[in-house]
Amino acid sequence: SYYNKSRQTSILRFVVKIYTDRTTRKIGYIVCDVDDKSFMNIVQKYVYSQGQLIWLQPLGDRPFLLTGDLTGKKSEYYHTITQLVQNNNKPGINSLVSDDSVFFEIPQIKYNLTAFSLTPQFLLEESNRVLSRNLVIIAVLIIIIFSFASIVLSKSLTTPLENMVSTMNRIKEGDTSLRLENLKQDEIGKLGETFNEMLDQIENLIAKEYQSKLLLNQAEYKALQAQVNPHFLYNTLDTMSSIAASQQCSSVSSLCKALSNIFRYSMNMQEPLTTIEKEIIHIKNYMYVMNVRMMNSIDIDIKIDPNLWNECIPRISLQPLVENSILHGLKNKHGEKRIEIVAAPCGEDMIISVIDNGVGMDADKINKQLESSNYNALEKGFSIGLDNINARVKLLFGDKYGVHIESAKGEGSKVTLRIPRVGSKNENG
Repeated sequence: SYYNKSRQTSILRFVVKIYTDRTTRKIGYIVCDVDDKSFMNIVQKYVYSQGQLIWLQPLGDRPFLLTGDLTGKKSEYYHTITQLVQNNNKPGINSLVSDDSVFFEIPQIKYNLTAFSLTPQFLLEESNRVLSRNLVIIAVLIIIIFSFASIVLSKSLTTPLENMVSTMNRIKEGDTSLRLENLKQDEIGKLGETFNEMLDQIENLIAKEYQSKLLLNQAEYKALQAQVNPHFLYNTLDTMSSIAASQQCSSVSSLCKALSNIFRYSMNMQEPLTTIEKEIIHIKNYMYVMNVRMMNSIDIDIKIDPNLWNECIPRISLQPLVENSILHGLKNKHGEKRIEIVAAPCGEDMIISVIDNGVGMDADKINKQLESSNYNALEKGFSIGLDNINARVKLLFGDKYGVHIESAKGEGSKVTLRIPRVGSKNENG
């Protein structure tokens, strides 16, 4: 460090040795002189008061830069310390005792340059008070922010739950058309969506149950309405069978007896379920009548798993399948006519198939019609066809069950009825 008289400013000279490489001979120096203005701009950032004294001084050299009020005891402190540094003596922190100032020494590792400071005690105390006050303010602000965030978060969690409970109470009181609204994409929102879906399913089930009761009431009414004339009819057929038997007309007697059994079984619709055994007996009576009409031209083969004879099935669910095979498969067929009835278990379900060797039918068209058919097939009540059976089975057991058709033109058809195994039907129903 030296003082430039022409520029009237202190100069700090930096010198770097230059070598040919890192280990061989020296070839010169690079010298860079910097005035105190460049350093002053940096030092001023750390000056908090004019009572604070800051200077820069290389070890073994004169002071380079000084800022602050150099008066009173601080002048004595300053000259004592700078003289020690200039004489290559490093002053310790305790080398200078002062009641009103604190001494700091910050050496630079890269350069032979040290920053020194004498800071008044009151300034440090004031800074400490400001720091403490700021810390308290920050702590209070953090507490307020966290409290506010906790309240907002708590409200965001409890408000949807309170709305959900309120809506549930109103639904419980009978207002089932209500639904949870303004749901967010979070766990509570997903819970609300699931609750709404559950309400929709409950309403659908209630509607189906109500529709089922209406259909059952209509069926019972129609059955009661139809009981008067059918009783007279199959009683008359029984009388005709007895007269024909006494007159030794066995064919007429058997035909009347079969018709009487058919009517008696068909009109007893109060019980929706029967057994496979009774349904097969009904089919045999029906086939006896049809073979009388068609000159015994149809052979029927029945293959029922022995474990299924007492299984419950919807009443009059197989005879219409046989009737469908005769009317749409065998009626216009020439040559041998054959119907095969096969029933076998399939896990918890059972599959009953009616197979014919007739002319075939448009299976895709009929399957689409069966898939789109609904309970209107029961309400119309004109005939007991495939639509009616399919609708009754779905109504009793669910949409996964019903009627399905496989057919090929000129090769015959296979009508399959899939229903669950709901157990046996004993004598008491």
